[in-house]
Amino acid sequence: MYILGNELTEVFDPYEQDGVVWPTNILRACDQGKGGGSPPAPPPAPAAPDPVATAVAQGAQNRAAAISQAEIAMVNQQTPYGALAWEQRGTSPIQTDAEGVTYGGTPQYTATQTLSPEQQLILDLGNQAQIGFGETANTQLQNVTDRLEQPIDFSGIAAAPTIDINSFVGNAPTADFSGIAQPGQLDYSSLGTRPEFNQQFMDDVSQGIRNRAQPWQDRQLGQLENRLTNQGINIGTEAWNKEMDRNQVGINDFNLAADQNALQQASQFFANEQASRNQGLNELGQLRTSRVSDRDRAIAEASQLFGLEANARDRAVAEASQLFSLQAGGRDRAINELMLQRNQPLNELSAMMSGNQVVQPNFLTPPQPTIQAGDLQGATYANYQGALGQQQMQNQNNLIGYQANQAAGNAMTGGLFGLAGSGLMAYGMAAGSDRRLKKNIKKVGELPNGLNTYSFNYTGMFKDIWGDGKMFGVMSDEVRKLIPSAVSMFKGYDIVNYSEVLT
Repeated sequence: MYILGNELTEVFDPYEQDGVVWPTNILRACDQGKGGGSPPAPPPAPAAPDPVATAVAQGAQNRAAAISQAEIAMVNQQTPYGALAWEQRGTSPIQTDAEGVTYGGTPQYTATQTLSPEQQLILDLGNQAQIGFGETANTQLQNVTDRLEQPIDFSGIAAAPTIDINSFVGNAPTADFSGIAQPGQLDYSSLGTRPEFNQQFMDDVSQGIRNRAQPWQDRQLGQLENRLTNQGINIGTEAWNKEMDRNQVGINDFNLAADQNALQQASQFFANEQASRNQGLNELGQLRTSRVSDRDRAIAEASQLFGLEANARDRAVAEASQLFSLQAGGRDRAINELMLQRNQPLNELSAMMSGNQVVQPNFLTPPQPTIQAGDLQGATYANYQGALGQQQMQNQNNLIGYQANQAAGNAMTGGLFGLAGSGLMAYGMAAGSDRRLKKNIKKVGELPNGLNTYSFNYTGMFKDIWGDGKMFGVMSDEVRKLIPSAVSMFKGYDIVNYSEVLT
């Protein structure tokens, strides 16, 4: 099968065997193998049953079953309130259609319900009462008509109230915080820079102490030298040097004490400066705390004022709503009274038209047995299918011998034909292989080139071309991945050229 435009240019002559359609060109292609030859001609199929005659016979059985089922359900019933009886009143006319099939003559029944004497008496009395009420109602009908012809007068009823909350209680209050000052930023410039330990100050104090002690130290040294000279101890002697060393140790101790004193004074000076700065920071913190507290108090006072104003408005709104409800309720009551006056004559007239109701008998639902008509069609076609199965079995046996002969051909053709015996090549050398046109898809094998083979049934346009039987073949989407040139389009659907697939 090949494509030209949107029309089929070649359709292979089909050959049916074992329920599978074999295009003749497939058979010719398979004949090229070493086995050669064509499959043996199948034995003649059994004659198919006449569908019209079978349907007419089945219809007669179905009609008889339906009539029997209906008659079984026609059960006469008797209750304390009445009875139900079925009676055949005739049959429907017999008619014949264009094909000579007759229908009709169906029994027709009438169901008659009879009340008990007590219920019949109630019905008669009720009818008499209804007649009396009707006559009375007719005498009052003109009065009711005259009243209905008069329009409803609402002039004595106040107009529907309205409520304007804003005009009644004023606009909703809003909180105003615009006059409340912000705490502002603190000015730390007056504190100056952060104090640091003054090493120079300590050095100056230490040197001052040393300078003040230097004259005394010089006098002490002179006195020591005079004393040693008077004692006959000469300069450079061991005794002289020992006394000089002892004097120098005293001087060193004094200088160390001077440094300690200077350190204490410098530390105290630093501590005083730090305390002064901390004092300034505390004062600024207290100032900001005071400002924040003042703002918080102002906000609290404004919020309290807003709450008081909002509560007062809520009370006023509630009072206005209550007043509106009272006015609306009073108007509704007035309208209800007016409508009651207008509707009362209608209600009285309606009461006259009502009366006692007869108790209707409650009949039981009779059993609904199901009568199944004999499956004449099924039996007829089952017999036909049995004969057809025997013919197909004989055909299959012949085909198995033919396949054995073809297996001696080349591996490609022989392997494919082995699948063709099950219906793989039921579509010709170019056939519809689009998944959208197939149903009941099931994988059954694999070709030497790796393509999967499937069993399926055709749907759509290819069902009309190749039939509704079980088919075998490949899927176009898988062929497109392996052999793109073998896939083409026909009326929007994929078809596969099997001559390329089997190469």
